[in-house]
Amino acid sequence: MDYIKIDGSFIRLDQSEDGRFFLQALAGIAHGLGIRVIAEAVENWAEWDVLKELRIDGAQGYFFGAPQVLS
Repeated sequence: MDYIKIDGSFIRLDQSEDGRFFLQALAGIAHGLGIRVIAEAVENWAEWDVLKELRIDGAQGYFFGAPQVLS
């Protein structure tokens, strides 16, 4: 496994202390196994700032761009 994706519903947890702990622990375990962590449904700069602090490797969502059709 190269990466795991965190569902957007868990990203909203970053607003609570327990949510931050969960995301940070998940990232720590994944990194210990050599797995990258990607967050889904990131919608603003504040969410992305928190996720970077929690050592999330990457993200996708409307903050980065709207979905597009592959051509």
